[in-house]
Amino acid sequence: MKIRSLRVEDYSEVLKIWREGGITMKKADSKEGFIVMLERNPDTCFGATEDGELCGVILGGFDGRRGIIHHLAVKKECRNRGIARELVQMLEKKFREKGVEKINFWVEKPNMEAVDFYRRIGYHLRDDIVTVSKVLVDD
Repeated sequence: MKIRSLRVEDYSEVLKIWREGGITMKKADSKEGFIVMLERNPDTCFGATEDGELCGVILGGFDGRRGIIHHLAVKKECRNRGIARELVQMLEKKFREKGVEKINFWVEKPNMEAVDFYRRIGYHLRDDIVTVSKVLVDD
């Protein structure tokens, strides 16, 4: 398994992995949104490959203060082999290089498997905050 930076031409395969992983797709997950993410975060968006095929992806964003994990997903047939862990570790390394002190992200409530994964690798579920948002564009 190798980890490399994601490229625009990976989009169709990335989309398949997200869908298979049960990620709720939004307008930001369009090809245009993917391109913007890669342009703004060229060194924090990764794909894991086996035999040249993408088997896992992670998008990392940096807003100047905090690192944010967007859409970590691994193909079903590639799970339980440490791929997600290695993708997160690569992203954490890049975030540290940028001076990021804290990583935040959201997991949809039904996806407790993801919460359990993150707990196993040292992340903590917070119950002291709530998410507040406003949608500025229609999905």
